[in-house]
Amino acid sequence: MHKYAVWSTGILLLIAPSLVLITNPTPYGNLFSLFIVISAAGGAALSLSRKSPNKAKYFPVLLSLIALVLSQGYLEREVNFPPVVPQGEIALFVISVVAAEAGIIMLSTFESMNRFEYALVKSMHDEDEVSLNLGRFSGAVFIMVAGAFILSGIAYEIIRHAPALNIGLFPSILLFAVIYLLLQKVVFRKKTETEIQK
Repeated sequence: MHKYAVWSTGILLLIAPSLVLITNPTPYGNLFSLFIVISAAGGAALSLSRKSPNKAKYFPVLLSLIALVLSQGYLEREVNFPPVVPQGEIALFVISVVAAEAGIIMLSTFESMNRFEYALVKSMHDEDEVSLNLGRFSGAVFIMVAGAFILSGIAYEIIRHAPALNIGLFPSILLFAVIYLLLQKVVFRKKTETEIQK
């Protein structure tokens, strides 16, 4: 994958929760949707810079998780706070949050590609060969992230359907997200270390 294809994919994945909120509007959902888009745009813009760590790319997922918690009815019972996400769309919204997590990985991949490309070209490596190898690197990361998603989904389904392990829908979803994040972090780090050693 070309590095700007990785960057574009990362942006689209980051705004996935916003798209769910827009198509199923609630009073506070529209507000969260706007904040998610703004933070995703900020994260995408900062990822173009090689100088400082890009923390803004994490905000769309953080805002989405806050929206998810606020939609579980806790505040609604206490202070009459309406759900941000309609109850019938919780499962779809969770999938979009996982997609946004993948967006973080894609932007992190783009940032790594940018840094590697700059350092290697500056060291007089052939620019075409560098671009080719970085394209292979990004493609491998994409496949590994997809694999992490599938493995996490399998674990989620096992936990949700096994009677002895049935801990409820929402805890299962959170466990799925945690497993997915851990798996994609491990595979991304492994792949990056492999490429550096080469």
